[in-house]
Amino acid sequence: TLNGCAGVQKLEFTQKTSGGMHAGSSLLVLNLNGDSLQDVLIGDVSFTNLVAAYNGGHIDSAFMVAKDTLYPVAQPTAIEYFPAAFYEDINFDNVPDLMVSPNLNGSQNTKNNWLYPNNGTVNNPSWGSIDSAFLVSEMLDIGSAAKPTLVDIDFDGDLDLVVGGKGLYTAPSTYKSRMFLYTNTGTNTSPIFTLTDTDLANAGYNNLGESLSPTFGDLDGDYDPDMIVGTETGQLFYYENTGNFTAHSYTYRGSLQSIDVGNFAAPTLGDIDGDGDLDLLVGNEIGTIAFYEFTGTLPNAFTLVDAAWAGIDMTSPQAPDGYSAPAIVYGSDTTLLIGSESLGVVQKDSLRTIMSGVTALDVVFGGGTTTSSTREATPFGGSKRNGRTQIVFSKDELTSAGGIYGQLKTIGFELGTNASLYLTQGFDIKMTHVTDTTQTTFITQNLQSVYSGIRVMTTGWNDIPLDVPFTWNGTDHLLVEICFSKHAQTGDIPVKLQTTSFASMRYGDITGWNGITNDGCQMPYGGRSTQRPNMRFNLRPTLRNADTHFLASGARLHPAVGDLNADGYPDVILGNMSGGLHYFQGKAFSDIAIEEIPTAPVKCLIYPNPTQGIFQFECTDNRVTVAHIYSLEGRLLGAIPAGGRNEFALASGMYLVVFEMENGERNVERLIVQ
Repeated sequence: TLNGCAGVQKLEFTQKTSGGMHAGSSLLVLNLNGDSLQDVLIGDVSFTNLVAAYNGGHIDSAFMVAKDTLYPVAQPTAIEYFPAAFYEDINFDNVPDLMVSPNLNGSQNTKNNWLYPNNGTVNNPSWGSIDSAFLVSEMLDIGSAAKPTLVDIDFDGDLDLVVGGKGLYTAPSTYKSRMFLYTNTGTNTSPIFTLTDTDLANAGYNNLGESLSPTFGDLDGDYDPDMIVGTETGQLFYYENTGNFTAHSYTYRGSLQSIDVGNFAAPTLGDIDGDGDLDLLVGNEIGTIAFYEFTGTLPNAFTLVDAAWAGIDMTSPQAPDGYSAPAIVYGSDTTLLIGSESLGVVQKDSLRTIMSGVTALDVVFGGGTTTSSTREATPFGGSKRNGRTQIVFSKDELTSAGGIYGQLKTIGFELGTNASLYLTQGFDIKMTHVTDTTQTTFITQNLQSVYSGIRVMTTGWNDIPLDVPFTWNGTDHLLVEICFSKHAQTGDIPVKLQTTSFASMRYGDITGWNGITNDGCQMPYGGRSTQRPNMRFNLRPTLRNADTHFLASGARLHPAVGDLNADGYPDVILGNMSGGLHYFQGKAFSDIAIEEIPTAPVKCLIYPNPTQGIFQFECTDNRVTVAHIYSLEGRLLGAIPAGGRNEFALASGMYLVVFEMENGERNVERLIVQ
């Protein structure tokens, strides 16, 4: 056993347990002194230093005879905590160098990648001057859990960058959270971000807590961006911009309406319902998003519409905590980009459907008046111990009944006259999508469990809340399985039946499957019928997953969206758990199967520009028939036709005017309103 805490001991590679072992050590085997023997560098879980153990034994029998407890001697490693050493050729001179980083979550998170260049040889290293921020010094790094947002804070026509997050490690389990302002000192087509404020609004001084997550928008009608900050405790805090357009000054106004969405509040402001004001979406640790509508004036401007809006759930089997972080992309149908712990950034569309006012739909398949009289005709065939039924609803039936893409929250069965019968051991319900309604066997793949429990049902409709909502994709058929086991055989529970145009009901073969040890949910297929129970679903329309992005960018992703290069396409700055940022440029989608024929670029002129409010445009190509006006944050404000004038008012500021042809080619110009 070799223990970096207890000192130097003989290496014994055996399977016996040593009483001196502890939580962990990191080991790097290399030749430190130019002899023919391999030495060891040891990092310990509770310490900041490296220990060098020198081998004085033999090639086939190591024996450590000396140690340096502060290694390297000239510049000892001091990283909190659990340093791990790596021997790699970093500068490509064919001689490996020494790199040391912490090997423990909740440890030093800035200047934590130490590089010792090797000026010696592979087997006799000589360490040069240390670089204590190797690679990290070339990045924007705020510590841990970077949470960026984009805003034109100085009103100069380009987007600046504000980054919050968990912040800088100061001691075990202690972080100093602040917000960093990186002013865009480049242009609106070529951004350059320069750090100009290491504690924006003195948020660190105000002790809001950890994991600060900022968002900006004009909340008091004075045309400058105010700020809302989410925190690790789930609270939101409001800062009023009491400065002017070119010189911001943020005044702390305290907690925003005592809003608390649970841990790790991640707010974003945007016009969700299309009424021209800024609503509030707030992500959280459990992966849902709360929707607050702007309905009044500060300090009580927001009204909670839904604490788990649109059925959004960013959890996964790998990450039961979802850490949702929404960002808004404006367009013909407003889109959400939602960061998460492990799902990347998920793009969700169909926001227009969600905001049309429909919060829940009853999808009913009833009308049948016949009552079941056999075990095979009811999914609750309690005259036997075990049972299994699969029921199919075609996509056309679902659509005709009003179904759209969304989550099935409840399932209902209409029972015939039932006095007191129930399945004594309860029953399970599973659902899945299927592409065929003509199967002559049970479906066994991809069944999702949505309910398990004992339910006493009575005559008439019985609605069962699902333990786990099932998302119907709006395009496939739906299969529902009901199964039970080890029932007391009290009798069949009757259901009302309707007749369908296809064999929509499949029942199990009880032959040889009624034993007390049999599993009803594994019962073999017995037959099918065109009679199906009267059933209904409560469906909650939700946003459709359009795409998934940035899966390789790390954990706990937090997107910020804006047009950083004035090309008319949204760009993304993405924060991650490591405290770093990624920059992704938005591009037009191109079909590579279509031959591209170069064309002359479209030129458009806006006049007058600057303007007091009224303007029009002309283009060199008459196929440009409309111009869309966007804020710098990417929000669509309106459109004007060629030859026409704008019919809507614009506040003083800078805007993007996007001219688009039928083939998707775009021209973007800036508009200044004075």
